[in-house]
Amino acid sequence: MGSLEIIAYDHCTVNLNSVPCSSVDTTSQIPPSDDDALNIQFMSYKETKHTLAPDSGTQEIWMIPNTTEVITVRPSELCNHDYTTIMQSSSGRMIVDFIDTHFPPQHKIHVPKVVEKIIDLVQSAIPLVPKDFIDVRRIEEIEILRHPYSEAAKAYIRNRFQATKRGTCAICMDDFEVGRNTSRLPCLHVFHGPCIVKWLEIDLHCPLCRYSFKLRELAPWFDA
Repeated sequence: MGSLEIIAYDHCTVNLNSVPCSSVDTTSQIPPSDDDALNIQFMSYKETKHTLAPDSGTQEIWMIPNTTEVITVRPSELCNHDYTTIMQSSSGRMIVDFIDTHFPPQHKIHVPKVVEKIIDLVQSAIPLVPKDFIDVRRIEEIEILRHPYSEAAKAYIRNRFQATKRGTCAICMDDFEVGRNTSRLPCLHVFHGPCIVKWLEIDLHCPLCRYSFKLRELAPWFDA
């Protein structure tokens, strides 16, 4: 069929936003006064991009947002600090702990940069407009590039992608039905439950993108 290239990315954006935070419960907070309160919202995404070939316009993107979490801190406590001194304030300690918990060990190198960005945004925006908040978003992205050797291979893959977009199981080619069991693999592709179970008994690769995984990886992902 061709070769397969899998590239993993992990990146984070930090912005000052004026759109109201999502309607979620605040996980923890420092009791602020009415004119000294700032919400920091953290959203985490898992995104998978499938591209037929570098020169192809065929691409499939899946994105799953995780639970949104929010903390409330006092912006006044951030005025005279940078990352090296931020732990001297209660709001600073809360911010560092909050951001740190959302990064796995291999990506904690990003935590100082994210906290520094939050401090810079707050200091440059004081006095804050009511309802302004810091919007932090982390994206774990897997990009899967296919390099088919022939036009026949390209056509085969393209038809499989179209079937998935129309809501069709790419194994049995039957449409998904409301109430019928479906299962999602770690690469985010969805199939009929019985179909993918039979497939995985003989091949631990996604039928569509050929993403390889171990059995223990399936547990938290298997239910769509």
